[in-house]
Amino acid sequence: MKGLDIVERGTFDEKVEYCWIMYDVMEQNYLDVFSLRQVLKKSYTQQLVSLDQAIKEIKSALVKDDDLEHYQS
Repeated sequence: MKGLDIVERGTFDEKVEYCWIMYDVMEQNYLDVFSLRQVLKKSYTQQLVSLDQAIKEIKSALVKDDDLEHYQS
């Protein structure tokens, strides 16, 4: 929650520092294409996993196994 607090109420300098920490994942004190690619790749992968899980939960809530058996008969 600290990160969200900085984004919402922090000074410009605190926001810049927070963003830097988020992107400098390899703690090199500089950004390069590889580092940015890693951050974006990880973020995108996590979103896909979350989306896949949400779809599974919606399907299981809407379609019960009994419904499928009845439909296939």
